Amino acid sequence: MTNWPDRIREIRFREGWKQGDMARALGVSQASVSQWERGIHAPPRRLHDCLFQKLSDGSHDRLFLALRASVASSPNLCGLFSLKDGQVIIEAQSEAGYELYPLLNREDIGKPINGKLGPEMDQAVEFLIEAGAWDGRVSSARICGSAKRGDLEFCATTTHTPFMIENGVWVVRSECRIYVDGERCCQRHGEPFPHMVAFPV
Repeated sequence: MTNWPDRIREIRFREGWKQGDMARALGVSQASVSQWERGIHAPPRRLHDCLFQKLSDGSHDRLFLALRASVASSPNLCGLFSLKDGQVIIEAQSEAGYELYPLLNREDIGKPINGKLGPEMDQAVEFLIEAGAWDGRVSSARICGSAKRGDLEFCATTTHTPFMIENGVWVVRSECRIYVDGERCCQRHGEPFPHMVAFPV
């Protein structure tokens, strides 16, 4: 059963509507919208399709915003990446990442990652593209390697998880565990350093 009070509030919040705005958009009275929100009455069936469409519109936006929020609040070095015109774009990075591992800065957001973190990281990015991280062919990937920028260098194990935010459009959430000694990145898996592996869907 649809929880109409919550759904009506959700639509109003997402659209930035007051009750009167919603009433005008749906061709009903403001009193009707108020009654729906208080659970006194449910919206008439003739409006259900329109309301469900409003709920489904922008669902990919909600997922993208949720992923950005999960990245920003991560206590680890964490990033969110999209693929546009063959370039991997930095969509977000965790606040902890800026403080603890300042290889990227806020000015890098919205720009390609290629060429910023050294040749090993560029190889890792190409590996993820070719493996299909942005076209639905990979459920996850793990990379052990190093990133460099200026005088800074970090070795890490990174996990990469793709999410489809709308039809055919994917983003990859990446999270890192930093090591002082690069060899320790792969010891637990008995793998060489550096190492890259993708897990197909």
